[in-house]
Amino acid sequence: MTKATHSGAKTGRPSPRRDHLVQVATGLFCKEGFHATGIDRVLAEAGVAKMTLYKHFASKDELIAACLADVHVGVEAAIEAVLADSGPGPADRALAIVVWHAEQAASRGFDGCPFHHARAEYADPDHPAHRAACEHKDWVRGQLAALLGEAGHPDAENGAFELELVVEGALAAGALRASPDITSTALRLARRVLGSAG
Repeated sequence: MTKATHSGAKTGRPSPRRDHLVQVATGLFCKEGFHATGIDRVLAEAGVAKMTLYKHFASKDELIAACLADVHVGVEAAIEAVLADSGPGPADRALAIVVWHAEQAASRGFDGCPFHHARAEYADPDHPAHRAACEHKDWVRGQLAALLGEAGHPDAENGAFELELVVEGALAAGALRASPDITSTALRLARRVLGSAG
């Protein structure tokens, strides 16, 4: 999924090293797993010293939380851009969110949804990674529910849940295989949810 970097060292000042570290860690965590990727592996790949890591993050868990926060920011920005280019109607915009996720899932090199990985590896609901995953999914569903409400859907919350199932199914399928059919199938299913033709 789309990633973004943003400053956020403990001092609040911009830090290119922090951004680079988070970007590298995010790639490794998504590809190799959170538990399986050790701090030394991240440091070696990023080319930074352990002192740099602990200047910005108190623990590996804090680094993981920062990585998921960056992914979320990237998804927000990507969806904002997609909505700006989508049709003017709220139903069109809801479809655009579904299609964006499906296109990510269908792309080559897609390593699966990082929030799926985080939720699977950290079952404790109090773990920062687990919370970040749930909050992100709640945010996506909230965006869909708001758009369906604007579109006059008779049950916006349930409709958003159905669209969320389409999104999550596309992401899960994309983790197994890269196929353009993921996007076309997701679009067809989403249109059925919205009661649209085709």
